[in-house]
Amino acid sequence: EEIEHSVNYNDIICDRSVLDSYVYALVTGCANESLEKLAEEWIKTYDYLFKVPVTRPLTPDGVRSMDKDFQIKVDKMMDKVLREKGIKFFQLPNENQIEFVMEIIKKNEMQNMQTKN
Repeated sequence: EEIEHSVNYNDIICDRSVLDSYVYALVTGCANESLEKLAEEWIKTYDYLFKVPVTRPLTPDGVRSMDKDFQIKVDKMMDKVLREKGIKFFQLPNENQIEFVMEIIKKNEMQNMQTKN
């Protein structure tokens, strides 16, 4: 979907990143070098990466595991990958997440405008 929408829109907001798939593959033992390389290259196309805190109870959706231990394991692996790969991200607060995201984008846009002038 991300690729499909990128053709038609300048800005895309996704609730999952390429790193999610890679991290799930790492945790389940399904990762390989080509997936790692894909994730490393694709993440460079993102302007912002926001990490959601693991604080809310899991909601059954028929797709994600309801196992809290698995969720924690995935979260820790995500932290490790972000750290080891040196990927810049913003940790979302528990409250006022939309306002937080908008403030980060606004600050960066202002910095970009000042840099161009």
